[in-house]
Amino acid sequence: MTSPKSIRIPLLVIIGCALVGMWASGTLLVGHDGSWDTTHSGVASILGLCESIRLPGASCSEVVGSKWGSIDFTLGGKSYLVPTSFLGVSYFGAIAIWFGVLGFLRAGSRRLWGYSIWGIAGGVVVSAALVALMFGELGHWCPLCGVAHAANIVIFVATIFLWRGASVAQIAQHELNDPRKRRSMTRRTIAVATVAIVGMTVLSWFYYDAMRSAKRQWHKVIAYRELIDQMRSDPKFLLREYFAQPVVELGPATASAGGVVNVTKPQLVVFADFSSKACACFTKKWDRTYRKAFANDVSVEFRHAGVFDAAEEPSAGSWHGGPIAEALAAEAVRSVAGERAYQKVCRILFAHRKDLTHDTFDAAAAMVGLDEDEFLAEAASESVLQKVESDMALARRLGVRRPPTVFLDGRRVPDLCLKSKTFWDAVAAALNGRGEATASLSPVGG
Repeated sequence: MTSPKSIRIPLLVIIGCALVGMWASGTLLVGHDGSWDTTHSGVASILGLCESIRLPGASCSEVVGSKWGSIDFTLGGKSYLVPTSFLGVSYFGAIAIWFGVLGFLRAGSRRLWGYSIWGIAGGVVVSAALVALMFGELGHWCPLCGVAHAANIVIFVATIFLWRGASVAQIAQHELNDPRKRRSMTRRTIAVATVAIVGMTVLSWFYYDAMRSAKRQWHKVIAYRELIDQMRSDPKFLLREYFAQPVVELGPATASAGGVVNVTKPQLVVFADFSSKACACFTKKWDRTYRKAFANDVSVEFRHAGVFDAAEEPSAGSWHGGPIAEALAAEAVRSVAGERAYQKVCRILFAHRKDLTHDTFDAAAAMVGLDEDEFLAEAASESVLQKVESDMALARRLGVRRPPTVFLDGRRVPDLCLKSKTFWDAVAAALNGRGEATASLSPVGG
């Protein structure tokens, strides 16, 4: 049997207003612990009402942050703080569940809705008290609170109409003929509604508490990131960090085929892994941004940083079958065609790190003008293998664990400095002095 219009319309109005009240209270709950953005950037226009200068005295943040914005109590020696807005969410949620379950499952009678009026009346009294506190004591008022209180009043009026339009005759005929069945069904439905309300309240609290904890942790992360950003933008701090690093012996720089290493230039050594996304990103940043600080007057050398276990130990003649293949291929290009061709191949391998195959190595060699047979023979040679193994052994001795690891003039570039354009600009200026600037920033005895 379809519910008569006399109760169906008030039920829909009550549930609709309860959902509006939940939205308003939930929005206030989100901002309870100081997350209001008074600039309203990225905030929906309706939320701009909360701090609107066009509404004299309007300030949701002032009301929510006042002593009436939460209830403090101690239970079992532990202090708890329950936001008033959370009580609002629970209250309106309970109304939506109560009227939804009892109304649309036909367990409602005129007497039951009469009892509901008293419960809603209590909520209206609380709304009146909170409104009086806003205007009488706080000196500010909360537009979203006003939305919730207005919804509460409409719910109260709709409940009166529901009570007036309801009667026992609106229950299904078979229920009228069996009063015991009617009472049993009403009790079961009330029990279901009560359990649903309690469950909703408990789950809402755990959800809110989890979100509040997550927000606190996020605020800590934001503060940490802001500190890191400040350090990365302080050239003096970054230079002190860099010049505090000890100078290590990296071995002789690799000269281009037939060329001579220019030792007067700053020497940048990058221990890299061609399959590493971080290495590919640093290389791209270096080429596009960081290198400009040196006006290209810097010597760059890539070295191999892979670490393999005994089962993966590379051997000459089987370079294309193991994880060391890209290192051997790149080193073969350097051995035959020189440093410039090697660095070009390195960038090709970085760009194709996700789909490196034997054909990729052959194509990369061909792009720098190498004969395929010569390239394959060199890649499988003992000398290339020894060079790669030497780089890897040096990387292990220097404690290289996560490529890219970068050394500039023998000093390791700290991770904090690695992605800072401020650092590269400052260190380029310092090293260009090759004396006074460097000496003044170096630690004593360094």
